[in-house]
Amino acid sequence: MRNQAKLSKGERTKQEIIVKAAKLINEKGIAGTSIADLTKATKLTSGALYGSFSSKEDIVREAFDYNAQRILEGYRSKIATQSNAYEKIVHLLDFASQELPLLFEGGCPILNTAIEVDDTLPWMKQKVHWVVKQWVNMVDGLLIEGIRQRTFETFDTQKFSLYILSALEGAIMLAKCTDDVSVIENATHYIKEDLKRRMKSV
Repeated sequence: MRNQAKLSKGERTKQEIIVKAAKLINEKGIAGTSIADLTKATKLTSGALYGSFSSKEDIVREAFDYNAQRILEGYRSKIATQSNAYEKIVHLLDFASQELPLLFEGGCPILNTAIEVDDTLPWMKQKVHWVVKQWVNMVDGLLIEGIRQRTFETFDTQKFSLYILSALEGAIMLAKCTDDVSVIENATHYIKEDLKRRMKSV
C-alpha cells in the first residue's frame, strides 16, 4: 500500500477501510459480511463507505487484493534473502508453515475465497485464479533457477509447483479444521524431502 504520509484524507480513509474489511471478510466470508458489519468494524456510516467505494463488491475486491499482496510480498521477502534456489524454496515453505498462520487468524485468504466463490462469484474466482497463477509461476521460476544452477535434476517444474501449492493449501485447511498447526509443518517437511530427492548428487 502507498505511504500514508503522501495520501489525502480520503485516500487514508479508503485504505483504513480496506485493512479492516480484509480482516473481517477473511474471518466471516463474503456472504457473511454485511454492510452493517463493515460500518461497525470501521466505525463509519454506510454513506462514508459508499463515499470511498461504489459497492460492497468493490470493497470485497480491494480487500482481497490487499490480503493477496500481503501473502505474495511475504513470500518474496523470504526469497530475497537467499541466493540458492533450494534455500529460497525452503524459506518460502517455512513462511507458509510458521508465519502465514499468524498473519491471518481466519485462515489463508486465498483458500477461503476460492472455496466460497467457486460456483457463486465468477468475478472473484478470476481474481483467485490470478493469484494462484502468480504463486505457481513464482515457485516454478525458483525450480527452473535450481535446474540452471545444477542444484536440481531436470523434472516437470510446473507440475511440482502445483503439487507444492496443493499440499500447502490442503494442510492449511486441515490445520484450521483440527486446530493443529503441526499438520502444516508435516506437509512442508515432506515437500522438502521430495525436493531433496530431486537434487543432483555431489
